[in-house]
Amino acid sequence: HKYGCRIVQRLLEHCKPEQVGGLTELLLADAAALCRHSYGNYVMQHILEHGSAEQKGHILEVLSRSMAAIGADPYGCAVVRAAMSHAPLQDQAALARIVLEQPGVLEYLAYARHGHVAVRDVLQVLDGAQLEEAKARLAAGSDSLRSSRYGR
Repeated sequence: HKYGCRIVQRLLEHCKPEQVGGLTELLLADAAALCRHSYGNYVMQHILEHGSAEQKGHILEVLSRSMAAIGADPYGCAVVRAAMSHAPLQDQAALARIVLEQPGVLEYLAYARHGHVAVRDVLQVLDGAQLEEAKARLAAGSDSLRSSRYGR
């Protein structure tokens, strides 16, 4: 629900962890679907920004297992972007490698409204051969990226 996600975000932000523990458990149990939901993705982003290390770790694990589906989804891109912004550096590097390993995910993110920011973050944490591979894949589609709204 359009306003329900905002209510949940405020609850997670202002209530004590023990007050919203049950709610958080329910949300995290369905994290893969919520990452791709038009309103649920905002709650997942909020947990990545304000949640406990354990809660963030759960979402990062879901992203790691389901990057092909979540990273190639318009709403999921925003969650990947939030993870690349708010996760610890070692988890960002692991996610960046997973984005690179999944066929087509890097390219889709580059075209997406929220994904292009995630690609910038991916390029910042990769190094060596992986960075060169990412640059080469993006360069291969540079003409179509330049013509897209977010790929520029």
